[in-house]
Amino acid sequence: MKRLLIVLLMILSLVTLIGCIKTNESDENPLFNNGLAPIKTKEGYVYINNKFKVALNDNYLTASKFYKGTAVVETLEGYFVIDEKGNKLSDNYQILTRYESIDSIIYAKSNNEYGLLDLNGKVIFTTNEYQLHDVLDELILGSSSTGYGALNKKGEVVIDFKYNPFNEFSHSAVYLTDKSNEYHYVIDTKGNILFKKSFDEMDIDNLRIIDQTKYIIFYEDKNTYINNLGEPILPVGHILTGYANNTLIVTDLTATLPISYLADLDGNILNEEAFAQSLSLSPSFVIGHDYINNSVQIFDYNGNKLYPEKVRTIHDVMHPDYFLVVKYESGKFSHYYYHIDGTLIYHLNDVTHAGRIIEDSITKELYLTIPVDSQYSSYVTYKIKGKSLIIATDILKTPIEIISNLFIYYDALNQIKIRDLKNGENFLTLETILNYQLYDDGYLVVEGKATSVIDIKNNNKIYTF
Repeated sequence: MKRLLIVLLMILSLVTLIGCIKTNESDENPLFNNGLAPIKTKEGYVYINNKFKVALNDNYLTASKFYKGTAVVETLEGYFVIDEKGNKLSDNYQILTRYESIDSIIYAKSNNEYGLLDLNGKVIFTTNEYQLHDVLDELILGSSSTGYGALNKKGEVVIDFKYNPFNEFSHSAVYLTDKSNEYHYVIDTKGNILFKKSFDEMDIDNLRIIDQTKYIIFYEDKNTYINNLGEPILPVGHILTGYANNTLIVTDLTATLPISYLADLDGNILNEEAFAQSLSLSPSFVIGHDYINNSVQIFDYNGNKLYPEKVRTIHDVMHPDYFLVVKYESGKFSHYYYHIDGTLIYHLNDVTHAGRIIEDSITKELYLTIPVDSQYSSYVTYKIKGKSLIIATDILKTPIEIISNLFIYYDALNQIKIRDLKNGENFLTLETILNYQLYDDGYLVVEGKATSVIDIKNNNKIYTF
């Protein structure tokens, strides 16, 4: 198992930089940076300005967003850095990968030369000894003929190149095993060894870093939760069965019947009312299962009840802020849609199939989309207006999301389509929509044979390129 993981991770690390412009960008995601945005056209990528005019028309093969005045583009000659006027600032490279977290660009050349550029394309350091793969904080992860290790931004070795491929890197630390397969290590970005155990002491297939002193280890399909000394954090007979949102699901195997509970990262029970025969995780809540009474209960990640009683079924409705309670009342199923704050959103009597809540990401209006067949292949969508449902669409195939009254869905051929909910008509004239993206500054970009930029702030006005 270890050997397979190592081989797969080696393959992944070798392809990290191949074939694209990769940018490690911030959480903010506007379409326009420095007043320019890359747009894909039939001929290639161009840059438009915020008046929707083409500003740079060199038809690049690929193009990144501008960041602090420069961008990375690709032509048949290779990758290079340009300024806002399209001037070339760097040499041509086989690969360029911009990392905004360190305001730098990793490069690779065909002669096996790697190195680091600043954002203006100026060389910071070069190396023929190390291949550079990725970045963690200010640590540059790489490999050489002697193994895997890491450099700092000056090109100095911080983690010696003597390890197998990086199994995990997060929380300013990396998990490694040495080339001789004798020891497991967790090393921080300063090069300090946080955890070291021999293969004889601890049989580990993989390790997940929870923070710098706590880890989940995986072996033989079992999970164990330990500290950096290798000591178990959970009591004897208690095993880790789930983890999300800094909350543990722990199962006590010493009880007469196994029982699960929620715990913090130190293993402390969060709420004894959240004990259940088993617990399962959703993005924003936890469901407790009572198999003896065939019922469930719902909790938040602190173990607080989101609904006061046990019920027959609780469904995830594909929205993190809502859930569906199903009750069997008077010989029929009743569906109650709730917000996680306990507010009842809508109640439906005598229904069979669980629907889902869709919130318009711009207007924040709520829609309920309900399947009309047992295969969940076709849906009718309603707008929730107070205590009423107003039909928004006729029977359509699988809904995806709603953006500024634009209903985005898959049709019978699994192609993306857009319908305007204001008039019920299809939106855009693109024959095929390949993908779309909503940006933080209020623009929806839809790519097909042409690209359309939809100005949501201006009544969904369309600009096509």
